[in-house]
Amino acid sequence: ERSASRAGGRPSPHVAAPPAVEQQGRAGGTPPSEGCYRPGVKPVDLPLLRIPGPPTLSPDGRRAVVAVIRPDLDDDVYRAGLWLLDTTGEAPPLPLTEGRHRDSAPAWSPDGRWVAYLRAVVPDGKPQLLVLPVHGGEPREVTTDEQHPLGAGAPRWSPDSTRLAYTARVP
Repeated sequence: ERSASRAGGRPSPHVAAPPAVEQQGRAGGTPPSEGCYRPGVKPVDLPLLRIPGPPTLSPDGRRAVVAVIRPDLDDDVYRAGLWLLDTTGEAPPLPLTEGRHRDSAPAWSPDGRWVAYLRAVVPDGKPQLLVLPVHGGEPREVTTDEQHPLGAGAPRWSPDSTRLAYTARVP
């Protein structure tokens, strides 16, 4: 859709808002002006930001786990939780972790039973390695601050799902 509002009568581009934006307006209750969607992030939008990390696919490819980062403006930190996604689109995304910390670098075990990942306790924690049963249960610590005071690196599974490899800086 174009309108003839540019100087000289030439058409200028006009971007119409998607129907949901037209009906609901922007975050904070500001409606789009004159039916025209004007992109841009406003301060009121910051708590709504969600930044997905790289996904890791299950061995059968039907599911994925992704870390989703969000700002916590009250504590002035970034937090991240792990989400389980159905790649077939048959089920909605489900949270695997609560997102109170900074969970990252998920790695699916080759047997499909576990997800290994890093967790940094905010605000100043160093990332440590945990494993989580995909079908429910509590995460288990693999490394601790006492073992690796500078944190652990991203995990990699052995082909038989019995071992994890990772790097760690030493003081």
